[in-house]
Amino acid sequence: MAIRRVVTGHDEHLKSHIVSDGPAANVRGQRAGHSSTLIWATDSAPANITSGEDMGARALRTAPPPNGTRFCVHEIAPHLDYQPNFHRTDTIDYVLVIKGRLLMRLDKDETELGPGDMVIMRGTAHSWTNVGDETCVVAFVLIDSEPIAVPGMEARK
Repeated sequence: MAIRRVVTGHDEHLKSHIVSDGPAANVRGQRAGHSSTLIWATDSAPANITSGEDMGARALRTAPPPNGTRFCVHEIAPHLDYQPNFHRTDTIDYVLVIKGRLLMRLDKDETELGPGDMVIMRGTAHSWTNVGDETCVVAFVLIDSEPIAVPGMEARK
């Protein structure tokens, strides 16, 4: 799925304008049936909003930069099960299901999510399974947080 990304900024007279408008190009396929598109990232708080760098072109792993954020969109193929990929990050994550059905598994609970459902994930171990017959599209905003020590579960970097 091509994701249109519109980035705004200011010109030399501090008038707002569109800096770029086109497909988000930083796509990585981590596993068969799954892709992740980085839309934007920040590497400080408060964020530097005047840099000319395309922060969506960065090569990041799962977690955002220290004191930063990571905004990405994942596409998960029908019936793809990430149970073996149970993981956690030292982040607070805002998760929005855009399309499809997704099962979220935690240590002790699980719940099915659909379009418009949102999750506030606070450093918890989890995995995802697409339980529907269509590709699931999910937006994630990961925000760096204070680390927590979870016995037997190191945070993914």
